[in-house]
Amino acid sequence: MEGMNVSKKMMMTKASVSAFAALAVGGACVTSAWGMGGNLSTKGEALLNEACAKCHAIGAEGSSKISTVKPFRDIIASLPADDLGNVFIAAMTKKHTQFAFEPMDAKAIGDYLEKLKLHIDSSNK
Repeated sequence: MEGMNVSKKMMMTKASVSAFAALAVGGACVTSAWGMGGNLSTKGEALLNEACAKCHAIGAEGSSKISTVKPFRDIIASLPADDLGNVFIAAMTKKHTQFAFEPMDAKAIGDYLEKLKLHIDSSNK
């Protein structure tokens, strides 16, 4: 920067500060997203644990706590793989009207169920 006039140096400094601020803000957004639950699948599993695990087995193994209630792995086996999350949420909210999920929560649940289905399908081969 030697030999530049003062106004050019100030403009470059302002640009550098602005670029740093933009990176800092963007980094904060990414950090807060991870702080809110890591990834969608993890959040989906936590939501199902909170809302459904009182009755249903929600994982790849284990029995439901109520013997007459199907485990989720059996429920999702009968649903189409395409758009599994939305199909599951639609069916579940018809049967259990007390539950309502925000769109991002439904997406997280769908992500978890898709990964569960892939895990089960790959284990059965």
